Amino acid sequence: MAARKIHCIMLRQKLQSYYRHGFPVKYGLVHLNNNADLADALNISTGTLSNNLNGRNDGSEERLPPDHLDWLTDHFIMATEDRLSRTQVIDLWRHASVSAFEYHLRNKPPSGLMSILLEQKPSLTVNVGEAPVVVDLNMFEEPFDPLPDEHIIEVGRKICLEIQTRPDQCLVVLSKSPKDWFWLSPSPHHPGPTVGGLEIIPPGRGFGIEVRGTHTIIAIELEGQTPPFIRERGTPPAMKDHMERALEEELRSGRSWRWGESKFFAERPKDIAN
Repeated sequence: MAARKIHCIMLRQKLQSYYRHGFPVKYGLVHLNNNADLADALNISTGTLSNNLNGRNDGSEERLPPDHLDWLTDHFIMATEDRLSRTQVIDLWRHASVSAFEYHLRNKPPSGLMSILLEQKPSLTVNVGEAPVVVDLNMFEEPFDPLPDEHIIEVGRKICLEIQTRPDQCLVVLSKSPKDWFWLSPSPHHPGPTVGGLEIIPPGRGFGIEVRGTHTIIAIELEGQTPPFIRERGTPPAMKDHMERALEEELRSGRSWRWGESKFFAERPKDIAN
């Protein structure tokens, strides 16, 4: 009897992050660029790998045979130059969020802020919906394609952010792209203090998505109503060092906070049609 396959949440997204990793020069480490490379390395057909990743409409997606998970674990350890234990890496493949996986995959952490957020699991609900009007998020184009189950939004559409908050807290909202971080709230789009329930940002208008690629919205609900920083009207949204330091100090202050994220892929209308 074949060994039971092991479920690895968000496996397809994690593999795409792994393929984009800057692999060190190390004996025995196989450099992978795509699923076809992985199938070759595992000595299976691309169809078999596709079935493991996508299932057969029977709820069996994102599952790997134990020996394939062992192979990926061994190579992750080599790719990160033995910084993590085997138990830690298996946990990343099986249970971690994509953000946590990407964070630990990099040899150098991408941000002190992200390292703080990853100390606790996200528990704040964040959704992205469509809205009118435009305030450009200034994201730049990425060269890879969306994954089969990614949330797709057309380039040129406008979005609003829907976040379930508790009353009398302070809401900080950031957006993240491979290019930069952006500070969306507190700002003219949302003052920071919450009334509780569904917060819509920005109310009655939207953020414009002008370029294709992966977008991540990160929301942080802080204890109390005093913002660590307010981006004033006319200040560019790109997050500067002093903004990040203010937020990091707040997260390290000992007061309680929670966070959540939502990701989507902006695609050109003609590519969606195809």
